[in-house]
Amino acid sequence: MLNANFTSNDLAVHLTYDNDNLPESVDQVKKDIANYIRRIKRQRKKLGLPALKYIAVIEFKEKSEDKRKSIRVHQHLVISGGLDRDMVENLWGKGIANADRLKANEVGFKELANYVSKNPRGDKRWMQSKNLHHPEANINDYRFSNKKALNISRNQGDKAEISGLYPGYILSRYESTVNDKTGCTYIYIILRKLII
Repeated sequence: MLNANFTSNDLAVHLTYDNDNLPESVDQVKKDIANYIRRIKRQRKKLGLPALKYIAVIEFKEKSEDKRKSIRVHQHLVISGGLDRDMVENLWGKGIANADRLKANEVGFKELANYVSKNPRGDKRWMQSKNLHHPEANINDYRFSNKKALNISRNQGDKAEISGLYPGYILSRYESTVNDKTGCTYIYIILRKLII
């Protein structure tokens, strides 16, 4: 979802609560993040920017201190760019906000996706805007004949040759193997579509 909807012009935002604004319930956390997203949308509308795209993950776990229960929360958002990072941070107002430009590497934003979807050893809530593109995985596209697949697996392929078969995509990773028992050749390719 991140690779299909966001670019290096967009922002990764990490939010935490300070001690004066600790939420009293999970419902309060959801309300706070919904209000924050609403404030961002309002600012975007004032500036004439397109509709906000976002993915938000709320992580929390209950902690007890001196027989008093509090919820320690931090949140990760990826939002479409256009707003100044300082403005995005100041709109939070309940603690520390840190907004950074997204930085893609050879696998796009996969590492960020792994980080925000990690197991928090607690409960997790996921939210997203309705205007996101949902990519479809293509399991087998039949671009390789059996002979070509076998040659690629033996030679470990030529990146330029494989990339040439998929214009408009960036080759992130590929592996090819031959199953010793069946003699079948398997090519595993990860591509990232260029967003223009």
